[in-house]
Amino acid sequence: MTLEFGVFDHLDRNDLPLADYYEERLKVIEAFDRAGFYAYHVAEHHFTPLGLAPSPSVFLSAIAQRTRRLRFGTFVYALPIHHPLRMLEEICMLDHISGGRLEIGFGRGSVPYEISYYGQDAEQRQQIYAERLELILKAFADKELSFKGTYDNFDSVPLELEPLQKPHPPLWYGAHSPDSAERAALSGACVPYHSGGCGFCKGASSIGTAS
Repeated sequence: MTLEFGVFDHLDRNDLPLADYYEERLKVIEAFDRAGFYAYHVAEHHFTPLGLAPSPSVFLSAIAQRTRRLRFGTFVYALPIHHPLRMLEEICMLDHISGGRLEIGFGRGSVPYEISYYGQDAEQRQQIYAERLELILKAFADKELSFKGTYDNFDSVPLELEPLQKPHPPLWYGAHSPDSAERAALSGACVPYHSGGCGFCKGASSIGTAS
């Protein structure tokens, strides 16, 4: 068994101007790349100083250009506030831009008010998440998407983009209960292991994966 370590980061605000803050964080991530870490995952949060990567795909695209071997991804994309077709296309772009180093985490959004600010019913976020995850996983394998659900409906949408990694980038899932851990296991998704602080960046926790 091989044990590898990565970093889970929230990008919590400090006293630096934002431009300097992002540049310093990217330099830290370059150090993770040089040090041989397996992967870097960033959280998505909105309207809070605890998460300054509200558009994870934008931040990850910068990481793709600043690193060479480090894998990276989200933990998690909050699916209730993302249009599933836009989400699908962004994932495919990032996977190709990075040379197949993308890993993707999907979730319902852990903070209800962040979902509510976007006009979604936070009480329905688990159901929205489950439906959009089904839709996106289906779309990874199709050239044309037709889908009829409770929250999203599409008819014969042509899909020009597909992920570089087949059938899709590795999946991550937040397991907060025995039921969610079971769902992760049944879907073949990875689950992060939190073991306290990371010496490289404030507010980060380590992720262990075994293979």
